[in-house]
Amino acid sequence: MGRTGGGRWGEAEDEAFLAALAHFKHIRQAAAAIGWSVPTAQHRRRTHAPFAKRWAELTERPPLAWQPLVTQQHRVGNRPGPSRPKRVRAVKPWTEAVESEFLDLLASTCNVLYSAQSIG
Repeated sequence: MGRTGGGRWGEAEDEAFLAALAHFKHIRQAAAAIGWSVPTAQHRRRTHAPFAKRWAELTERPPLAWQPLVTQQHRVGNRPGPSRPKRVRAVKPWTEAVESEFLDLLASTCNVLYSAQSIG
């Protein structure tokens, strides 16, 4: 890739970076693929409008297909009343004995969630 002088980016570098960005979908990987840093790529985007426009086109995300359609029940006027607050259960104070019990359970089960739930 030819430089346009003084280590600056030219059209060839723009094309290479945008192709890498389209492939990798990550700025860091795209910049590394052509031997440039992320700050250099971001500077190019800030200072060159055509490059920024093409970059934006590549990184636009289409709407998510799994988003539910708004139905009548989702409209503001049809919302159910306020829900009850969730109950908060009492938790044992964290003492050396509780810590020791937790660590023993953790060592034997290798499961943090189970160990935490077991000691209450």
